[in-house]
Parts: sequence; C-alpha cells; structure tokens
Amino acid sequence: MKAIRLFFTVFFASVFAAFGQENREQLDTVLIKKSKLQTFSVGQQVQEISDSTFVKSQPQLTNLLHFNSSIYFKENGFGMVSSPSFRGTTAQHTAVIWNGININSQTTGQTDFNTLSIASFDQVNIKAGGGSNLYGTSAIGGTIHLENHLAFNQEDQHQIYASYGSFNSYDVRYKNHISQENWSLNIGVNRNQSNNDYELPNGKNNLNGAFYHNSLTANAAIRLQKHVFRLYNLLTDSERHFSLIRPTETKTKYQDFNTRSLLEWEWKNKQWVSNFNVGYLLENYQYFENIETGNYTFGKVKTWLTNYDFQYKLNKGILLNPVVKFRNDRAEGSNLEENERDSFIALLVGKHQVNKKLSYEASFRKEWTSLYESPLLYALGTEIKPTDFYLLSAHFSKSYRIPTFNDLFWEQSGNLDLKPETSYQYELGNRFYIKQDYISVTGFYNDIKDMIRWLPANQGIWRPQNIDEIYTYGVEISLQKHIEMAKHQWQLKADYAYTISKNKAEETFLIYVPEHKLVFGLNYEFKNWEISWQSLHTSEVYTRTDNDARYNLDAYWVSNFALSYTFGKNKTYEIGTRVNNIFEKEYQVVELRYMPLRNYNFYFNLNI
Repeated sequence: MKAIRLFFTVFFASVFAAFGQENREQLDTVLIKKSKLQTFSVGQQVQEISDSTFVKSQPQLTNLLHFNSSIYFKENGFGMVSSPSFRGTTAQHTAVIWNGININSQTTGQTDFNTLSIASFDQVNIKAGGGSNLYGTSAIGGTIHLENHLAFNQEDQHQIYASYGSFNSYDVRYKNHISQENWSLNIGVNRNQSNNDYELPNGKNNLNGAFYHNSLTANAAIRLQKHVFRLYNLLTDSERHFSLIRPTETKTKYQDFNTRSLLEWEWKNKQWVSNFNVGYLLENYQYFENIETGNYTFGKVKTWLTNYDFQYKLNKGILLNPVVKFRNDRAEGSNLEENERDSFIALLVGKHQVNKKLSYEASFRKEWTSLYESPLLYALGTEIKPTDFYLLSAHFSKSYRIPTFNDLFWEQSGNLDLKPETSYQYELGNRFYIKQDYISVTGFYNDIKDMIRWLPANQGIWRPQNIDEIYTYGVEISLQKHIEMAKHQWQLKADYAYTISKNKAEETFLIYVPEHKLVFGLNYEFKNWEISWQSLHTSEVYTRTDNDARYNLDAYWVSNFALSYTFGKNKTYEIGTRVNNIFEKEYQVVELRYMPLRNYNFYFNLNI
C-alpha cells in the first residue's frame, strides 16, 4: 500500500506541474552531463540500449541484456538470483556503474540483475573489456552503465506504462522529464510483481516463486551561470520467495532495500571542466531460512564516497583528466564481523586526438588501503580510421577485483591475507560502416591471476584463498542493418560470441560459460504498426568443475514475438502484446531451475 500511495502522489504532483508550465516551442536541448564513458573509450566497443527498447522487454534488467547483448546470464529460475558471465568471466568480474559510480555489492562483489528494473534508467550502455582503471573493482569482463538523463529547456515529457501477463504478473511505471531554462527534474516510480507460478515440464507449478520489486528515482539539476548542480537518487525495495526444487524443501525468502544518492557540482569553461561529487550508498538485506518462523539473518553496508575530477584541454587535440577519490565502506551482519574499509585512489587519464584518423588514450590508477596491497593499474587504447567505412582499434589493460567483506571478515572464515585478483586483457577490433549500418569483429584474450576461491580448511571450515588462475579468449561479432522502402522500415541486429574459459592448472572449462551465444533481433514498422522478433541461442554448458559431460545442460533456442499499434496525435498512445518463448521450449539456465514455457503479456504505453 505504501508503494501504491507513493506512486499516485508522485504521479499527480508531476502532472499538475506539467500543466503549470508555459507552452514552449522550438526549444534548444542542452544535455548537461557528458559521461566518462563517452569521453574515454578509445580502443573499446560500447553498445547503447536506449529506453525505446525498454517497452519491448520484461522489466528485469536481466531480460533486456540477455536478449540484446552477448553477455550470458545464469538465472536460478525466472525472477530469481541472476548473475552474468561477461567474456567468460565470473559474476564478480562485471561492474555495474550507476551515473558514474560502481554499485556492486560490497559483501558479494557482484550485482543481482533481477533486482534492477529498466524503468529506473534512461539508457543502458555496455562496455566490453577491462575498465578498472576508470571504474574500479570488478571491471574485468566488462562494465554495465546505467544512466539517467537531465536536460535543460526541453519539452516536458510524461510516460505512463502498465502491463499484465501470465502468472498474474504486472508492471506499472511512471516517469517524467520536466525542465526550464535553468532547472531540470526527472521523477520515476515503478512496481513489478508476479505470482511466478509457471508450469514446469513435469506438469506441476513453480512453488514459492512469488516476488515484487519497487523502485523510485528522483533526479534534479540547477544551472547557475557556469555552475551546474545535480542530484541523483535511486531507491529499490524488493522481496523474493526463492523457488523450490522439491515440494518438501523449506520455503525461504529474501528481502533487500537499497538506496543510492549522488550530489554533483560541475564548473566549466571552454578549456576545463571541474566536477566534485559526494555519494552515499546503502545495501541492506534480510534472508529468511524458513518463512514460517520469521527468523532471519541480515547484512548491511553503508558507503560514503567523494570524488574530484578535473578535465583540462591542453590544446584542441589533447585532454588530461586527473581524478582523486576517497571511499569509506562500513559493514555488519549476522555472520559478518563489524568492520570498515577506507580507500584513497588517484587516477590520471590522457587522450590525444592526433587527427581525424588517429587517436589514443592512456590511464593509470593507484589505490591505497590498510587491508591489502593494491596493484598499479593501467590501460592503453588506440583507434585508426584510414577510411570513412573502416575503424581499427586495439586495447590493453590491467584490471583488478578487490576482496569483498565476506571474503575478509566472514565469521570464523574470513581471510585478511587475501590480495586483489589481477587481470591482463588484450583486444583487437575491426568495425566496418555503411551509413548507419555496421559490422564489427573483436578478438580478446584475458588472463586472470590470484582468483579468490572458497575451499575446505581445518575442522570442515571453508575459507577463501588466492589459488585459481584462469584464461579466457574469444571473438565477438556485432551486426546492425537498416532497410527503408516507402513506409516500410526494417531493422536487423545480431550479436554473436565465441568464448573459451578455462582453469589454467587443470585445463578444465569454467562452469556455466557457453562456448557459443547468439542473439538475433528483427524489427519491422509500417505506418502505426510494429512487429518485433527476438531469438537467443546458447550452446551446452558444464555444471561440474571436473567437466563431467553427463551433467551438462543442453543447448537451446528461445524466441519472443511482439506486436504493437500506436495512435493519437504524435503517436501518443501505444497498445501491444508480447509472447515470450513462443515455441514453448523446455530449457534450464541453471541445473534443475526450469524457465517458463510460452507466456503472454499485454501492455499500454502513454507518452504525453
């Protein structure tokens, strides 16, 4: 009820504010923030997913990324815990960056992508390859960037979205963008919920799988001459009952509450940009081993951080960017000794645009903390564009992943002698352009040392150790093609990844890393009608560290279909339907955790 009251309060307040604005025509759009991702990505591929794609996707971030990128997701059943494998790495090797801040959990070292709703963001960007020099811990396989846009002097925008589908699932969203010449406001609320009792291949229903997710975003900006102040806020509140494999198992559930806040002050002129920000992050979870008793274990981490970022143009082609950061993390929990970690970081990035055909950049990063010795990180990237239709890129980086609070301080098991994992990654890319179409081919190699692994020690206690070393290599291919004939428009997009990921000592394949993954999307538009098709293929995966093929999960193809119709002035209204897993494929992403068979969703989208 609190979530519903909050939704309507924000909705009506924003609508009344919109009607109170003066009608503004032919306004200049001024985006007030250029992210570091846009400025410093020489030698690496960046894939953009705009919010126009969000309507055609289920609300969980997992679904959006799984069907629109080469990242593989290990999902313990629909809506359950979801973790990525980016370029053959583990879940702790993908960093999630929210408006420039790394928000991976300080206890587990990863992000559960089913706890994040696509409704909370305006754009999702995917950057493959090492990036710890810019984005910190875990940026080894790649980084996922979640961005909110604030702009001055734009037409006001309001979006109301509602959907209902199989398993009593619904998703309700409201988002606005309101602005004047010197201020901007963006408010969004969302709730998605499901009984999640889909039918399993044995004819029975998924048990204890219900979940809900609430999210609230509140972002604002004020411009005072050369100074811009921005405030970003994201609040998420979730509860999931973890699905059972057998009816006799004890029912469990997991609740988590997270807040992320960031205040920025930007001051700029033609030659330099100064940015100072302060952030606060809270992650708080409760795990109920038996929902009938009400007893639970908990974990909580509070983080304060501050950054100073200064970009200086030496001349038209050279940009220097020194950065200093300080971060304090304080954790406590039922099985976690109360402790804190202070980190001071210094970073220097340089970029040189030699001419229209050649550019390169280099970066160096060093972190100091009392808990472990951090290595010097560095990266070098270059791009050569000899013709208008061809781009050659190369990138080399050293990245890392620091031990988590669980690794260091878990009761009776934590290991203070751990050191950060380190990664050396090389990649070479080729990109061919024909107008707005392209095809890219990228090869990569990654060597990860001192991987942290929990192993049995004395008296049956498991402890983390720096013992593993893995290497991954592969090829990624991306294709995008547009065709326009009269009032007919087609868009084709495909991503393919060939990945080998092995343990160096044993020469065994890592579990839950497919050798092949292919995603294929076709979109057709005619007048007010739109048809979309998505297909996803993954090859078989190992589920045992000894690579016993008897327990492999089979390869699978899954396809989704969507149909929509827009009407009204400026196509204000949209109604549509989605059919997921249209061919009713029986498949598992995690052993014994079946995904839903064919299911349906109907939605209404209003843009004013």
